[in-house]
Amino acid sequence: MTRKINLFPFTRYWQDSITKVNNPLTPFVKEEIKSSVLFVQGWGITINLTNKLLSYFLTAMLHYV
Repeated sequence: MTRKINLFPFTRYWQDSITKVNNPLTPFVKEEIKSSVLFVQGWGITINLTNKLLSYFLTAMLHYV
């Protein structure tokens, strides 16, 4: 038998701690979330650019060969 882990209290506490205005950690948590999202987006853009550059490079090589 597998026991189901209940994450609801934790997520509820997390949402409350993020949405509370008087919580001193709220701006810090929001900034952390924002920076991690930007970091992931930056990696995605970098991977897309390298893929495009590689495809351009390979097509140029094929044209010149």
